[in-house]
Amino acid sequence: KSLVDSYKTLGFTTQIWPISAAAAPLSQIQSQLGLNFIVGGLGIGGYAHAPNEFVQINSIQNTRLSNYLFLKNYRDLYSEK
Repeated sequence: KSLVDSYKTLGFTTQIWPISAAAAPLSQIQSQLGLNFIVGGLGIGGYAHAPNEFVQINSIQNTRLSNYLFLKNYRDLYSEK
């Protein structure tokens, strides 16, 4: 909710794809540590960890703003409880 809300604040629509090709033990983080885990961002890039990995410089501002709003919204969501 806090990640999607951060995108809405910046005027972006979202698509949720519940998959990850990452080699991290994400299910273990959730089941053993009881921590929620989410990956997302507004930056435009591709080919992560490959020799031709790239990021569009002009998208860095949106990335920074969305990260800030995500953390702020997450804090606000849990401080209400």
